[in-house]
Amino acid sequence: MKLLKLSTKKVNSREERQSKTDELTGLPNRLYFKETYGKDGLFQTMRYQSVAVFDVDDFTESCQREEKDAVIKWLADLFQQSLGEKCELFRWGDDCFVALMEWSMEFAGEICKELCEKVEKDGRVTISVGITEVRLTDTIKRHYYRAMQGCYLVKEMGGNGVKRV
Repeated sequence: MKLLKLSTKKVNSREERQSKTDELTGLPNRLYFKETYGKDGLFQTMRYQSVAVFDVDDFTESCQREEKDAVIKWLADLFQQSLGEKCELFRWGDDCFVALMEWSMEFAGEICKELCEKVEKDGRVTISVGITEVRLTDTIKRHYYRAMQGCYLVKEMGGNGVKRV
């Protein structure tokens, strides 16, 4: 009986871990983010200085169905390599990523600008990025929406760029 309980716990913890990890990229997902930081919570650390939202421009139109997974995986790998350990990266949705960064908004903007250039140089897609400064008095949800607004502003101007808000 005890053996059955232990193996059930292992299965449950594995399933729980899998539900919080994006299958394609291996990155933590939106569920992990919400459980770790809380939907309306405040940042409890001064570690992060900026929040960025990355979204692929015209993803549905620019990629063939078979190519989409390969592009997302490639982007996740590129973002992880370029952002390194000073960033916590999440797969937010279909073609969207969120990053908590230890850099100032200005420095994060420069790094994201370089990322846009690398992605464009590859030729398959382009990305729009919105970045906002972490304010310890604002909710995490507000940070996300500010960064997303910046991302949408870039998209309205044709995409492939970075907007700090």
